[in-house]
Amino acid sequence: MSSGLYKFLLLLIGAVACLWLALPDFAVVDEQFHLEQIKRLANGDPTHLPNITTFIYLHQLYAWLGQWLPISDLLDYRLISAMFAGLWVLLLIRVVSAGNILFDWKLAGQLLFLPVIFPYLPLVYTDLPALSCLLLCAWLMYQKRFITGALTGALATWVRQPSLIWLGLLTLWAGYRCYTQQTDAFRAVKVMLPGVVVMLLFAGFFVFNDSVALGDKSHHRVSLNLTNGYFMLLMAAVIFMPLVVRQSNETWRLFITSRWLWLVFLAGMPLYLNTFEVSHPFNGTQLNMFLRNLTLNTLVTHWGWLLISYVLLFFCTLALISCPMRRPEFRALWLALPMSVVMMPLVEQRYYMMGFVLWLLCRQRFTDTVEGVLLLWMALISTSLYWGISQRWFYF
Repeated sequence: MSSGLYKFLLLLIGAVACLWLALPDFAVVDEQFHLEQIKRLANGDPTHLPNITTFIYLHQLYAWLGQWLPISDLLDYRLISAMFAGLWVLLLIRVVSAGNILFDWKLAGQLLFLPVIFPYLPLVYTDLPALSCLLLCAWLMYQKRFITGALTGALATWVRQPSLIWLGLLTLWAGYRCYTQQTDAFRAVKVMLPGVVVMLLFAGFFVFNDSVALGDKSHHRVSLNLTNGYFMLLMAAVIFMPLVVRQSNETWRLFITSRWLWLVFLAGMPLYLNTFEVSHPFNGTQLNMFLRNLTLNTLVTHWGWLLISYVLLFFCTLALISCPMRRPEFRALWLALPMSVVMMPLVEQRYYMMGFVLWLLCRQRFTDTVEGVLLLWMALISTSLYWGISQRWFYF
């Protein structure tokens, strides 16, 4: 076992201790709906509750495992979530180890403490199982195992429908990589075929269902929402701030020497100010106990803060884009990131999980000091969020 793996295991022990000691003694937000659905299934009632907008195959698995363990207290279903979290950690170790002589424990730690993931690790949510399937899908497609990758993407979509967007993007990415490497359009189409078939089958179901959502469809209609893209970039600016600082001098030099960037900056400002809006009822001011809603509603009601946020978003995004990638084709991820969220009517940080994970994996590494500071920064944010949620101070 390498020293890097030992260091990551020590980091993992600390993370588990934090998650255990501050574990909320109440059902956190949507967790109450998932637990109620699981309880009904465990009692033999197959009714699909309206608050559950995903397929309930995962809930059926929870119910079956709960009977096998057996589980009596609803919150004890978090033991099953802990099993999924364990599988997530094993997958992280496998992906980070692939092709590397030395295990990059700082990268694995950054993925573990990614703030859009860490607070949900022990909770009964659908996001982590879906994310695990998506990461496995990405890894399989990168390994040119396109059929199994597409099937894993289908499994992710069965768990959580928005996964279909990432399956589509990963399929296009695989075809793009194939074409740039072999300049063979027929081969590229063949590579994409398994993913396209899966997407067409799900698309047919969604057309038949008249929505991508099950249960309550009224709040989950597909629509253009640029604010989701803006908020994702603002969150990236905060989460990856040490990298922004690392790239700040280079970014500022680029900004003052490239006149076209000034044109982009000035042209984007009215677009941002006029299209930044809070339209979904779940993002309303009545739910400002959620940090994302508080942020959104503060920005949208104070044009000064909105203008400051635009400057921050523009500069920080430019800094992050300037971070070198492991391969040239990985830069296409900066097109995939906004595409993955702008069709979502609800502004929700959980939609950003897969994009942030892929970006961390695809970028080149900086010095040990920079990577260590980034790990410490992300761990501080994640543990603070988790502690605040457990104390009912706010929700994420």
